[in-house]
Amino acid sequence: STLELLRGGPASMDAARAALAAARETGAHVVAKDAYGRLLAPVTGMDKVICIGMNYKDHCEEMGAPLPEEPRVFCKFPSCVSAGGDPIPLSEGGVRTEQLDVEVEMAVVIGHE
Repeated sequence: STLELLRGGPASMDAARAALAAARETGAHVVAKDAYGRLLAPVTGMDKVICIGMNYKDHCEEMGAPLPEEPRVFCKFPSCVSAGGDPIPLSEGGVRTEQLDVEVEMAVVIGHE
């Protein structure tokens, strides 16, 4: 997994670079896909997802909210990470939502062990 690759440190990264170089020599494309050829979420199984909200002017204006003076920091459960095209249930565990907000998120993996 990508998380295991990141946790593997320099030796793991060197092995990944070698595998990519070998794939390029054969003309292969290397991306994380499932058995049906769908792209997978790049990182799963992480400990936490820390988010910054209301972080650009257009988004605040679209919501009719003032620009915050400080970043709005919040957390999401790691299970919120999904691949493009994955189904998003309107109800789960007896809780139902009537409105979903469509957003595109960018994640940055930060870590050093």
